[in-house]
Amino acid sequence: MSSEKKQKAEALLNAQIDFHIAEMQGDRLEAVIKEEMDSLFTLMETQTLNEAVSAEKLKQTVKKYLVNLDIPDAIPERLDAIAEFMLTHNGLETNKLGDILSDDEFSNLLQKGLAMETLRTRAIDEFVENPVFTGMISDLLYSAIKGFALDNNILVKNIPGASMMMKLSKNVVNKTAPKLERAAEETIKKYIHSNLKATLKQSKAFLINALDGDEITDISMKIWRSAKDKPLSTFNKYISEEDISEVLAMGYDHWKGFRKTEYYSSLLDEGIDFAFKQYGTMTLKELLTNMGIEKEMMLEDALLFAPDVIENLSKTGYIRDLYRRRLEPFFMSETTLALL
Repeated sequence: MSSEKKQKAEALLNAQIDFHIAEMQGDRLEAVIKEEMDSLFTLMETQTLNEAVSAEKLKQTVKKYLVNLDIPDAIPERLDAIAEFMLTHNGLETNKLGDILSDDEFSNLLQKGLAMETLRTRAIDEFVENPVFTGMISDLLYSAIKGFALDNNILVKNIPGASMMMKLSKNVVNKTAPKLERAAEETIKKYIHSNLKATLKQSKAFLINALDGDEITDISMKIWRSAKDKPLSTFNKYISEEDISEVLAMGYDHWKGFRKTEYYSSLLDEGIDFAFKQYGTMTLKELLTNMGIEKEMMLEDALLFAPDVIENLSKTGYIRDLYRRRLEPFFMSETTLALL
């Protein structure tokens, strides 16, 4: 091809690059963004979610970032900085608890929790029937019986010398037959433990009555009224920076293990399948509308950010170089030069 044709091709290339760059400045940029947004939403009025992307490809991408992506070692080191920020930023001094949670919101949350009566009763059942709780009750009953027998027995107190004899007998038993006392102690504890059903039934009934909805509401609202007007910084004395850092670290460690479980992987798969089953035949525009996103909102955001981004990229020469990389092969191809 002649050098004259290459010069024409180069001139045309530069003219087209200049044209596109001019289209991305000033009033023309705003007009272009509006035109493209209209075109995009016209397409989305007919394009469905199933047509736009497949569930399988979305699963691959989601798992790549949420399951398989290696988490940098630097992340745990940032937890201390996050904890410090949470306890020191200025908003803690200027905002009260009532500013972030209204009376009605607190009351609604409380009533919702109290409405879960079955869960509350079940929690009490699990607590009362726990071996640790039954063992504790056994020890308490044994200690009470033992204390009453040795220290509060009316008959012993009213017989001269009886109290001294009881203590003397106990000391003799301790010295001569410690195993006998331990065996008796264990026998009493086992007996108490085997007859705990009635006691535990009473304990359960007491807890259910003590955790009555009206009583909890009254106590909770009193606590809320005393706390809602205090600045958030007041609560710093109840939790330290180290506490927050440790909680974040524990949550992070749990997340690292949990994201590798089969349960989490199946949760992602089934969640995406559910979304496509529910919304797969819905157009992209309908999907955005159901999420509360309208064209005007996207246009507003594009007009807010695009000018600064494009201006910065233009200053670095990136946009001009981008157009040249994409267009130069076309203008310098043998097919194009043959047309000149």
